[in-house]
Amino acid sequence: MEFINNMEVANALYQSPCIEVKKTFFGLKKDVLYTQTNSIVRGLFLEYDCCNGRRVEILLSSPWESLEAIARKIGYPVPADNGMYCLSMCYSCDHRFVMMQLSRYIEFDYHPVSSIRTAEGDEAEALFKAFVK
Repeated sequence: MEFINNMEVANALYQSPCIEVKKTFFGLKKDVLYTQTNSIVRGLFLEYDCCNGRRVEILLSSPWESLEAIARKIGYPVPADNGMYCLSMCYSCDHRFVMMQLSRYIEFDYHPVSSIRTAEGDEAEALFKAFVK
């Protein structure tokens, strides 16, 4: 689990109308909630090698209805220990909300190669299942 504030998608996440930030533990800690289900939002980084990074790009640009069929056809992406692609993901614990962005390691830093994709409901569950087993 990653700190959401350290993620590339943090600004977009906090501006989303379905996200609420609550201060807890005397204001020292922040909980990020998906307001539709009051589920806590977590952060996750997944790294991929070149081949699997391209698979992630294809899946992120695919319509969610055909996501499973495309993943079966091209293969599900497998995370690597140290890869040239990094997927930043924020998701609710009930998997009804997800926000993702893929970045590529270029010139000693990660640079976004996809736009931020946000999904709710069944679409979010389908996206989450494609990347996390």
